[in-house]
Amino acid sequence: VDADAFIQEYNLGKDDAATDKELLVIERQCMRTLSTSTSPSDKRAASERLQALRKFRRRHFKVGTRQPDACVRRVRTSIDRLCEKLRQYNGENALTTQAAHAFSDYIRKSIRQPSAALWPTGRSKESRALAGHFQCIKVGGIDWHVD
Repeated sequence: VDADAFIQEYNLGKDDAATDKELLVIERQCMRTLSTSTSPSDKRAASERLQALRKFRRRHFKVGTRQPDACVRRVRTSIDRLCEKLRQYNGENALTTQAAHAFSDYIRKSIRQPSAALWPTGRSKESRALAGHFQCIKVGGIDWHVD
C-alpha cells in the first residue's frame, strides 16, 4: 500500500439494513398470498417461505427482541386466558353458560386459529413467543362495528 493511500471503511450495517428491508418486502408478499390466494398449494408454499424468512431474520437481525413482540405475546396470552375463562364460566342459567361457551369457540375458530397459522412455529419457547399477525375471519349474521 502506498504511503499516501486512502483507506476507506464501509459500514456493513447499511448492507444489513438493505437486506432486511428486502426480506420484509418478500415477507409482506407472502402474507398477501396467504390472505388472498385460494390455492392450498400456494398458501402452503407462502407459509413455508414466510417461516424460513422469519427464522433467518430472527437469527441474523435479532427480530423478535423488540417491544411489539412483547405486546403480541401479551395479546396472545390474553386471548387464551379469555377463552379459558369463558369455557369455565357457569352462569345463572343454561342459556348464559351456553352463550359464554359459544363465544369462546367463536374466538378460537375465528381469531386464534387463523392467526396462529401466521405466527412463527418451532419447538423452542423463543420461536413461539415472537411477534406475528392477527386476523379475524368474518362470520355471516354478525355485524361488528366500533363506536
